[in-house]
Amino acid sequence: MNEITQASCPLCGLEHSTRLFIHNNHLGLKCLACGLVYMSAFPSQQDLDTCYGTYSYGKAINAPDATKASYQKLLQEFEPYRKTNRILDYGCGQGWFLEEAKKRGWEVWGVEYSDAAIRLGKEKNIKILTLEEANNFEQGFFDIIVMIEVLEHVTDIHEPMTKANTWLRPGGLFYCTTPNFNSIERYYSGLENFRIITWPEHLNYFTRKTLCRIAKKHCFTKKKVLTTGLSFSLKKTKKTLDDGTTVITNTDEQIREKINGNVVLRLLKKIANTILTITGLGVTLKGYFIKPTQNKQ
Repeated sequence: MNEITQASCPLCGLEHSTRLFIHNNHLGLKCLACGLVYMSAFPSQQDLDTCYGTYSYGKAINAPDATKASYQKLLQEFEPYRKTNRILDYGCGQGWFLEEAKKRGWEVWGVEYSDAAIRLGKEKNIKILTLEEANNFEQGFFDIIVMIEVLEHVTDIHEPMTKANTWLRPGGLFYCTTPNFNSIERYYSGLENFRIITWPEHLNYFTRKTLCRIAKKHCFTKKKVLTTGLSFSLKKTKKTLDDGTTVITNTDEQIREKINGNVVLRLLKKIANTILTITGLGVTLKGYFIKPTQNKQ
């Protein structure tokens, strides 16, 4: 692979880091200035094209019921921010979240890296654009901008954040999720088996502190940051389908479906997520950030 050395911190830009781990001969560094954990080498554009070109998007797959329920719950939280009635999912995959938003009457838009995902989205009559096409969005066009599991993948974490601030209207909501580097899973599995550490897929590893730091740097105001979820799959399993598509499998999805279908288990999950957020140990960071209105800037 034609790797690109990442000498400075992707968040603060300083060259003041310490070695934290080694993964597949790649160094994981922690910035001593801002705390971001990141890989010392980023893949080239050619490597990224190879990795994500058809990754998991060879054919349309229906969203699991638990995922649909989770998205509907999230969309209910978004209702107070509905003014232009436009919502964007940046890094939308084949459009699972946007399908659920469309059911609630939102005018939905997606941005995707994978041509295969864009094709699948268009087959569902969902407007999914390439990164280049999305540059034509007007300033303040959206009420809500969502980035679900995006920031850990990108070589420039400031680029999508800058775009989110530009495209979001004043008073709008920016919602993002990313794996939590400080999750309880890291402590019981150890860094050498920590499943979120993958290369070239995951390049940046956030904590609650560093997620808030980058949001603040891009002029967002924190509403809340949750750290939710537990993982029972210490390792992800990659499976190649007959059409060449690579998909990720583990037992977590089966557990989520079981919980979704049981009232008692859903209550226990809610209690567990409250504890995980208080302690900061959940496997996923969920950030809710507001773009200040003009008279507050």
